[in-house]
Amino acid sequence: MFNVFNDGKSLVLLEIIENGKEIKGNLTYTLAKKDKNSGNFTGELKKGLLIANYTFQSEGKESIRQVAFKVDGDKLTEGYGELNNDGTAFKDLSNIHFTSKMPLTKIDCNSLKKACFFEN
Repeated sequence: MFNVFNDGKSLVLLEIIENGKEIKGNLTYTLAKKDKNSGNFTGELKKGLLIANYTFQSEGKESIRQVAFKVDGDKLTEGYGELNNDGTAFKDLSNIHFTSKMPLTKIDCNSLKKACFFEN
């Protein structure tokens, strides 16, 4: 299953590979005027929230940070909140704000490749 945001300038692609007790998949951010980062995540879906650890590469360096997405039908909205001292996890999971202006929409990328990827 793919979830995508693509406005022609920025692309966020979340692919769920395994949907069992643990949710596993790939996540890529290609944001306008920012460095691309891409990697995989492992997390849990509880009460409509996907909380996951995202291990990614950016500028040749591997990093890990926690991500949160609110599930609302066929849309995922990324959440933001105060992070711990090293910036890798949310301080308080109950205080995440789902205010992203880039909602990800569930999509079949095999039939709609243009929606998932930038054209060359």
